[in-house]
Amino acid sequence: MSGKNYSVSSLHEFFDYVSDKGLIKHNTARNWRNAASRIFGILEESEQSDVRNIDIDSICQRYANLKGKEVTPSSLQTYRSRLKSAVSDFVKYTDNPMSYRPGISQRSARKKSEKELVVSNSQDKNEKIQNESIQSNHAAQITTKSGSTYPIPIPLREDLIVQVIGVPFDLTELEADKIARVVKALGVGKN
Repeated sequence: MSGKNYSVSSLHEFFDYVSDKGLIKHNTARNWRNAASRIFGILEESEQSDVRNIDIDSICQRYANLKGKEVTPSSLQTYRSRLKSAVSDFVKYTDNPMSYRPGISQRSARKKSEKELVVSNSQDKNEKIQNESIQSNHAAQITTKSGSTYPIPIPLREDLIVQVIGVPFDLTELEADKIARVVKALGVGKN
């Protein structure tokens, strides 16, 4: 990275750089990128030229207003925290690459108990499912009027949440029965 470019696109380049150089963990870079893509994705092009001028709390509120029930308060708080860390590190790096040290502490690895491994694995799967569901939800919104549909998360198993996406707010009982029949036809076996 050369020059003092504080744009959102340079922020994304920074994520790749610090991850590739081992300055931060790949998962941290991925989480930062995910938060930045979601939240900064609503910015106008003119707002993306300098991340130092972006009020993260304000843009997170705009994101929440646009996404409504699609984003939970805890997810929004996580995005806000990740963005603040990412932007802070990016600005420190861009100001002086030679003296840059990651602002986040890299936790030392400790042996996880069997229960922690199960919970962690379940959380990773749920995060992956949520990310895939948000991406498919975004695609579904392109084909429907904005604000006329919503996703329905259905906890199916301990480690699996299914989302029915694109359900209209004015869903009739007949339409609900039709959806139920389609889903029922997908089932395999009685268990």
